[in-house]
Parts: sequence; C-alpha cells; structure tokens
Amino acid sequence: MITIKIKSKSKKNQQTANHKQHTSNTLSSLLLALCLLMFTVTTTATIRYVSPTGNNIPPYLTWEDAANSIQDAINICEPGDTVLVDNGTYFENLVINTPISLIGLSMDSTIIDGIGQGDRTIIFTTDGSIENFNIYGKGNGIGTCIYSISSNFPMILVKNCQISETARGIGCWGIMADK
Repeated sequence: MITIKIKSKSKKNQQTANHKQHTSNTLSSLLLALCLLMFTVTTTATIRYVSPTGNNIPPYLTWEDAANSIQDAINICEPGDTVLVDNGTYFENLVINTPISLIGLSMDSTIIDGIGQGDRTIIFTTDGSIENFNIYGKGNGIGTCIYSISSNFPMILVKNCQISETARGIGCWGIMADK
C-alpha cells in the first residue's frame, strides 16, 4: 500500500490528498491483480487420437475412442492441441484452421492419401506443424500437398514428411488485406 502524506491548511487540499491516496491504492490493487492473473492463467493442450481401429467417440482422448478420420479430430481441436495419428492410410483432404500439431506415428506407415481427391491435400490457414507422414497429392502431376493460405502468412513446421504425387510439395499464398 502506498501512503501519501500532505500537510495542508485547507479542507480542499485534504480532499485532494485523500483522492490521490485512493487513486494510488486502486492502481496498486489493479496492478497486483493483473500480476496474479498473469501467473495463474494456465493453458492445457489436449492430445487427440486418430486410428483406423478406433471407436470414433469424441473428444478422441484415448486410442480406444480414437477418431477414424484425421479431419474429425482436427475439427474439435483448441489452439495448442496435438492430433496423434496411428499407422494406416487415410483417404482425405485436410483443412487446419486452428494452431495445432499433427503427428503421425511413422512416416513410412502413416499415409495421407489425397490422390484424385482435390488440388490441395492439406491446407493450413493458421500456424501449425506436421510431422511423420507420407503425403500423396492429387496425382497426375497437379496440385499441392501442403498448402498455406492466409492474410498473415502463418508459420508452418514440416518435419520428417515424404511428399509425392504432386506438382508442388509445399505452396504458400498470402492474401494481402486492404488498407
């Protein structure tokens, strides 16, 4: 607590001093509350599981309840979550709109197969990471396997992935916002 002592001869000066002390005490209390809030706010990231043999029970928190589709698990993710994908072949195109980590168990055995499905196998509209996947593009030398599209140029970490059946392995297109 901060105390301000002011010698005054008038009642008005005393009121001003009391107001300054009250304002100072209020600001000190707000600052203390803000500091406590900063240290007590915690975030908890969730691991969501995907497996061809899972029971597909949201929120996919165990291998037994795992989603059968990677996109189903992505759709319920909160920022910072991880989607852990079991070995298998997943015939789908993915759109990732939440900052997450997408991790396959093995680059050799965890496959995202986008052949014939769309021009882009995986689209990131935000920051994120992807690792340990074998990713097939649309096929026939067209399309992009991992594609980033956003007005803020997201940061995407691609680690230990094999990319094939595509014209472009990784592409980025930023949309400039009007001023």
